[in-house]
Amino acid sequence: MAKPVKLSNVTLFWANLAKPSTMSGKYQVDLSQLSSRQVEGLEKMGVSVNNKGDDREFFVTCKSTYAIDAYDVDGAVIRGALVGNESKADVVVTPYDWKSPTGKKGTSLGINKLVITDLAVFESNDEIDMNDVEEL
Repeated sequence: MAKPVKLSNVTLFWANLAKPSTMSGKYQVDLSQLSSRQVEGLEKMGVSVNNKGDDREFFVTCKSTYAIDAYDVDGAVIRGALVGNESKADVVVTPYDWKSPTGKKGTSLGINKLVITDLAVFESNDEIDMNDVEEL
């Protein structure tokens, strides 16, 4: 079994920790703004690191069939729905190999522990104050 590694001071984007992503149907989060040392280490493990030229810079997407627990630095649980883009975190991950039914193979990362070191709270637009909208 592969040994867990710690990725310190990563930036989180698109954290679907408590509710599956509508795109993949899985719980997932992008571990972004990876350092050159982190990119090199992950690539040595066989993990494909992406760069789409956006704010995420170098990143990997971690997916799970289970909700991903997030903790603050004191060990208290943070509700996944609160974790917004550009939250900072230390993450313990373990690489694992996979093979799809079509024969495609790769190496991805499973999250063992996600510690939010600087929370950027996600602000939902779901709740609208009826006093703040214009009536037609």
